[in-house]
Amino acid sequence: MRSPCLEAILRPGALSVLFQPIVEIHPEGPRLHAVESLVRGPRGTNMEPAQVLFDYARRKREEPRVDRACVTAVCEAVRALPARLPFSINVHAATLSRDPEFLLHLVDCASGHSIELARITIEIVEHTPE
Repeated sequence: MRSPCLEAILRPGALSVLFQPIVEIHPEGPRLHAVESLVRGPRGTNMEPAQVLFDYARRKREEPRVDRACVTAVCEAVRALPARLPFSINVHAATLSRDPEFLLHLVDCASGHSIELARITIEIVEHTPE
């Protein structure tokens, strides 16, 4: 397997999204509270594992482009979830510091997929000091 170039990773449909449940524990039993979006690289490539994909993005200093592609993939995948279920999206701290239009992209993407902003939690990922 060879590594796809960045453009192949960012191509529409190349990234896949999984959802990890976040549950609340209640006396009557666990209840689904939200889901965390987990993005993976192109299937069948060595970029499929999240750690490889995001380490590559960091080495190339392309976190903003990759995070924008992840937001788009998550907004598309969320259509399969219950309409009001909250979800989180991981975003690199580097993206927030280097891409002043990132939050506008997130708002536009959510709006374009009829997703209420109140459903979205942004989890900030830090790996290196900015």
